[in-house]
Amino acid sequence: MTWTRRPIAVSDRTALNVEIRGAGPAVVFLHGIGGRARQWRGVAERLSVPACTILWDARGYGDSTGPGASAFSDFADDLFALLDSLDVERALCVGHSMGGRILIEAAVRRPDRFGALFLSGAPATYLSHLTSGQRDDYVAKRLAMFDRGAVAASKALQVAREVLPEGAPEKLASVLAEDFMALRHDGYGAALSVSAGWDRSKDLGALDMPCELLGGALDRICPPSSVRELAEAIGAEKVTVIEGLGHMAQLEAPDEVAALVSDFIARNGHLASFSRVAKANVA
Repeated sequence: MTWTRRPIAVSDRTALNVEIRGAGPAVVFLHGIGGRARQWRGVAERLSVPACTILWDARGYGDSTGPGASAFSDFADDLFALLDSLDVERALCVGHSMGGRILIEAAVRRPDRFGALFLSGAPATYLSHLTSGQRDDYVAKRLAMFDRGAVAASKALQVAREVLPEGAPEKLASVLAEDFMALRHDGYGAALSVSAGWDRSKDLGALDMPCELLGGALDRICPPSSVRELAEAIGAEKVTVIEGLGHMAQLEAPDEVAALVSDFIARNGHLASFSRVAKANVA
C-alpha cells in the first residue's frame, strides 16, 4: 500500500504536507521538534490493524508551506483545521515529544475532537522552570547548529548521536541526521521560541479521553520520571517504558512501537471517525 501525499490548506497562508494511506479509524501521527512526517512511516507501515493513517509535516517543517508558528496554539489550530478539511470529526492521535505537547494543547481546548491519545516522550511542560533569559539562551544554543541557514552533515550527525542512546547503530544516527539537515531555520526557530515556557500542567484534568504513554528508559530529554509524572496527572490507562531506548522510540524500535500503537488502535478505534480521506481541501 502506497502513501498519498497532498498539501492541505489550513489557513490562507499555510498548507501542510500530509501523507495518507489506508482506511479505518482516523489516526493522526505528529512528529517532534526536530522531526518531520517520515519519522512515523516505519511505525505506520507496521500496524497490524486497519487504520486510515495520517502523517503531517507541522507548519515550518518538511514540505509544508507558510510562516512558522507565532504562538504554540498555532499548531493546535492547524490540527483542528486539518481534521475539518479531512472531514474527521474525532481522531485517535499519536504524538512524539513536541507532537505530544501539541496534542495536549489541542485536547485541553477541544477534548471532543479526540477519541484517545498516545503520547511518546512527551512532557506537560517545556522549559517552564527556566527564567526568560535562560530560555533565550537555550533557544540560541539549539539554533547554533545552523550555519548560514542550513545544518551541515557533520553537525547533524553530532547532534543525532547526542540525542540517541550511547552505542546506537551508526545507520540510525545517519537517518536521524538527515532529518536534522532537513530542518528549516525559520520553522525550527519559531517552534523553539513558542515552545519555551509552555506549561499545561494545571489543565490536564480536561484530558478525559483514554490516554497511553510511552517512554524510553534511556531518554535524557523526557526521562521515565517525567513520563510517570504525566501518567499520574492524567490517569493514563497504560504506561510503557522500554529498556534500552532513548528519546526516538519510533525510529529506534519501530516493531515494538507499532505493536503498542496497533493495540492502542484496536482498543480505541471505535472512538474515532472511520475515514478513507477521499476528500480534502487541497491547497
